[in-house]
Amino acid sequence: MFESVARELLQGGFICEYSKPDEWKALKDDDFRRRLNDWLRQVDMVLLITTTNSAWYAVWLSVDTRASSVDAVFSKQILNFRPMIQFLNLTMQALHPDKSLQPGDAIPMLQLQNALETHHSLRDELRQICTVWRSNKETISEQLLTVLRQLQKDGYLVEANKERQIYRMTGKISWFYELADFLAEHQKIDEMIQELPDEPATGDLFS
Repeated sequence: MFESVARELLQGGFICEYSKPDEWKALKDDDFRRRLNDWLRQVDMVLLITTTNSAWYAVWLSVDTRASSVDAVFSKQILNFRPMIQFLNLTMQALHPDKSLQPGDAIPMLQLQNALETHHSLRDELRQICTVWRSNKETISEQLLTVLRQLQKDGYLVEANKERQIYRMTGKISWFYELADFLAEHQKIDEMIQELPDEPATGDLFS
């Protein structure tokens, strides 16, 4: 279990009760976390948890010598910032109009798809997300599935029920909200979104 947790953290992953339940359970143990932190410090990293205690992740203790790597990771997050905000907006309007999405919230694909088919503005947002992420899918179901799978790949969703096509938000969404609050507090959101390229991103390419 130690190796599994360490590998996930070194790869930039987030560990929560929905994405990695066994690893999450292991991290509840104080001795396990202490041993893990001692090991992480040997590679100049430290274990952190989101302010809502929803997900564990690891960060570099010193970034000066890794400026290029840190910039690359941060740039990718900023590039995906706008489509993520759009996804949260359309999902909230369709499924949870009275509250923001939280770790553990279910996202039934068919229910979301039905809402998109009856709301033109939400379909436009979905199309914009696909444009940024270079998807050329045409139908709503194909576009939605592409976006959900990308968010699953990025660690924001897990597939809770494959047969019923139900996804679930992971604890990483709490980290995203913290990032959004940080950028808003430092008045960087508008500035960085304006600097994003108008052309589709060249990162994750969808066929």
